[in-house]
Amino acid sequence: MGARRASPGSLGASKRASQTQLEGIVEETSRRYGLDPRLVRAVVRVESSWNPAAISPKDAMGLMQLIPATAERFDVQNVFNPAENVEGGVRYLAELLSRYHGDLSQALAAYYSGERTVDHAGGVPAEQDIRAYVEQVTRLYQASVGQAQEFGPLAIRRFVASDGRVVYTNQ
Repeated sequence: MGARRASPGSLGASKRASQTQLEGIVEETSRRYGLDPRLVRAVVRVESSWNPAAISPKDAMGLMQLIPATAERFDVQNVFNPAENVEGGVRYLAELLSRYHGDLSQALAAYYSGERTVDHAGGVPAEQDIRAYVEQVTRLYQASVGQAQEFGPLAIRRFVASDGRVVYTNQ
Protein backbone atom coordinates (compact mmCIF):
# COMPACT_ATOMS: atom_id res chain seq x y z
CA MET A 1 0.00 0.00 0.00
CA GLY A 2 1.59 3.28 -1.08
CA ALA A 3 1.59 6.59 0.67
CA ARG A 4 -1.83 8.16 0.77
CA ARG A 5 -2.04 11.73 -0.38
CA ALA A 6 -4.73 13.23 1.74
CA SER A 7 -5.94 16.67 0.90
CA PRO A 8 -4.87 19.40 3.32
CA GLY A 9 -8.56 19.98 4.04
CA SER A 10 -8.83 16.46 5.43
CA LEU A 11 -6.30 17.10 8.16
CA GLY A 12 -8.85 17.31 10.94
CA ALA A 13 -7.23 17.82 14.33
CA SER A 14 -3.68 17.60 12.94
CA LYS A 15 -4.28 20.80 10.97
CA ARG A 16 -4.95 22.60 14.21
CA ALA A 17 -1.94 21.21 16.04
CA SER A 18 -0.25 23.91 18.06
CA GLN A 19 3.38 24.86 17.63
CA THR A 20 4.03 23.29 21.05
CA GLN A 21 2.49 20.00 19.92
CA LEU A 22 4.48 20.04 16.67
CA GLU A 23 7.72 20.73 18.52
CA GLY A 24 6.91 17.91 20.93
CA ILE A 25 6.50 15.52 17.99
CA VAL A 26 9.84 16.67 16.58
CA GLU A 27 11.57 16.37 19.96
CA GLU A 28 10.33 12.85 20.72
CA THR A 29 10.86 11.48 17.21
CA SER A 30 14.33 13.01 16.87
CA ARG A 31 15.51 11.55 20.15
CA ARG A 32 14.10 8.12 19.26
CA TYR A 33 16.26 8.07 16.11
CA GLY A 34 19.33 9.61 17.75
CA LEU A 35 19.16 13.00 16.05
CA ASP A 36 19.49 16.39 17.64
CA PRO A 37 15.96 17.85 17.70
CA ARG A 38 17.45 21.26 16.88
CA LEU A 39 18.65 19.88 13.55
CA VAL A 40 15.21 18.50 12.74
CA ARG A 41 13.58 21.80 13.78
CA ALA A 42 15.90 23.60 11.35
CA VAL A 43 14.89 21.22 8.54
CA VAL A 44 11.18 21.67 9.32
CA ARG A 45 11.53 25.44 9.42
CA VAL A 46 13.25 25.58 6.03
CA GLU A 47 11.07 22.91 4.43
CA SER A 48 7.59 24.04 5.50
CA SER A 49 7.83 26.93 7.98
CA TRP A 50 6.03 24.58 10.40
CA ASN A 51 2.98 24.25 8.13
CA PRO A 52 1.64 20.65 8.25
CA ALA A 53 -0.46 21.36 5.13
CA ALA A 54 2.42 22.67 3.01
CA ILE A 55 2.67 21.41 -0.57
CA SER A 56 5.61 22.39 -2.75
CA PRO A 57 5.57 22.90 -6.52
CA LYS A 58 7.51 19.60 -6.70
CA ASP A 59 4.71 17.76 -4.84
CA ALA A 60 6.59 17.51 -1.53
CA MET A 61 4.12 17.57 1.34
CA GLY A 62 3.76 18.20 5.05
CA LEU A 63 6.10 19.46 7.73
CA MET A 64 9.21 17.73 6.39
CA GLN A 65 8.14 18.01 2.74
CA LEU A 66 8.14 14.34 1.83
CA ILE A 67 7.74 13.48 -1.83
CA PRO A 68 5.40 10.54 -2.52
CA ALA A 69 8.26 8.08 -3.13
CA THR A 70 9.94 8.96 0.18
CA ALA A 71 6.63 8.77 2.04
CA GLU A 72 6.03 5.32 0.57
CA ARG A 73 9.60 4.21 1.32
CA PHE A 74 9.11 5.04 5.01
CA ASP A 75 5.50 3.81 5.17
CA VAL A 76 3.94 7.24 5.76
CA GLN A 77 0.24 6.69 5.14
CA ASN A 78 -0.88 10.33 5.55
CA VAL A 79 1.78 12.92 4.74
CA PHE A 80 -0.37 15.63 6.29
CA ASN A 81 -0.42 13.93 9.69
CA PRO A 82 2.39 15.69 11.57
CA ALA A 83 3.46 12.64 13.59
CA GLU A 84 3.64 10.38 10.52
CA ASN A 85 5.35 13.02 8.41
CA VAL A 86 8.01 13.76 11.03
CA GLU A 87 8.52 10.02 11.62
CA GLY A 88 9.22 9.49 7.92
CA GLY A 89 11.37 12.59 7.56
CA VAL A 90 13.46 11.90 10.67
CA ARG A 91 13.99 8.26 9.66
CA TYR A 92 15.11 9.45 6.23
CA LEU A 93 17.47 12.08 7.65
CA ALA A 94 18.96 9.56 10.11
CA GLU A 95 19.48 7.10 7.26
CA LEU A 96 21.19 9.78 5.16
CA LEU A 97 23.51 10.80 8.01
CA SER A 98 24.50 7.16 8.38
CA ARG A 99 24.92 6.70 4.62
CA TYR A 100 27.19 9.76 4.38
CA HIS A 101 29.15 8.91 7.54
CA GLY A 102 27.92 11.92 9.52
CA ASP A 103 28.62 14.44 6.77
CA LEU A 104 25.74 16.82 7.44
CA SER A 105 26.20 18.79 4.22
CA GLN A 106 25.91 15.67 2.06
CA ALA A 107 22.98 14.34 4.11
CA LEU A 108 21.10 17.64 3.77
CA ALA A 109 21.87 17.85 0.05
CA ALA A 110 20.50 14.33 -0.37
CA TYR A 111 17.42 15.16 1.72
CA TYR A 112 16.76 18.08 -0.62
CA SER A 113 17.72 16.58 -3.98
CA GLY A 114 18.00 12.81 -3.51
CA GLU A 115 20.84 10.38 -2.90
CA ARG A 116 21.50 9.78 -6.59
CA THR A 117 22.19 13.47 -7.14
CA VAL A 118 24.72 13.58 -4.29
CA ASP A 119 26.31 10.26 -5.22
CA HIS A 120 26.65 11.32 -8.87
CA ALA A 121 28.28 14.60 -7.83
CA GLY A 122 30.56 12.86 -5.33
CA GLY A 123 29.42 15.28 -2.63
CA VAL A 124 27.23 18.34 -2.41
CA PRO A 125 26.23 19.18 -5.99
CA ALA A 126 27.20 22.56 -7.40
CA GLU A 127 23.60 23.64 -8.11
CA GLN A 128 22.89 26.90 -6.31
CA ASP A 129 19.50 25.85 -4.95
CA ILE A 130 20.99 22.75 -3.31
CA ARG A 131 23.89 24.68 -1.81
CA ALA A 132 21.56 27.43 -0.59
CA TYR A 133 19.34 24.83 1.11
CA VAL A 134 22.29 23.16 2.85
CA GLU A 135 23.62 26.54 3.98
CA GLN A 136 20.24 27.73 5.25
CA VAL A 137 19.53 24.60 7.32
CA THR A 138 23.10 24.48 8.61
CA ARG A 139 23.03 28.15 9.61
CA LEU A 140 19.74 27.72 11.50
CA TYR A 141 21.02 24.60 13.20
CA GLN A 142 24.32 26.18 14.22
CA ALA A 143 22.51 29.24 15.56
CA SER A 144 20.31 27.00 17.71
CA VAL A 145 23.27 25.02 19.02
CA GLY A 146 25.57 27.95 19.76
CA GLN A 147 29.31 27.61 20.07
CA ALA A 148 29.46 26.33 23.67
CA GLN A 149 26.24 24.32 23.88
CA GLU A 150 26.15 20.60 23.41
CA PHE A 151 23.34 18.11 23.05
CA GLY A 152 25.18 15.42 24.99
CA PRO A 153 26.27 12.23 23.24
CA LEU A 154 24.07 12.97 20.21
CA ALA A 155 25.63 16.36 19.43
CA ILE A 156 26.71 16.91 15.87
CA ARG A 157 30.11 18.56 15.78
CA ARG A 158 31.75 20.45 12.93
CA PHE A 159 35.37 20.13 11.85
CA VAL A 160 37.41 20.82 8.75
CA ALA A 161 39.09 17.73 7.29
CA SER A 162 42.65 17.82 5.98
CA ASP A 163 41.36 18.07 2.41
CA GLY A 164 39.34 21.18 3.29
CA ARG A 165 35.91 19.50 3.48
CA VAL A 166 33.64 20.64 6.27
CA VAL A 167 32.42 17.53 8.09
CA TYR A 168 29.67 17.24 10.68
CA THR A 169 29.77 14.20 12.94
CA ASN A 170 28.28 12.90 16.15
CA GLN A 171 31.53 11.02 16.91
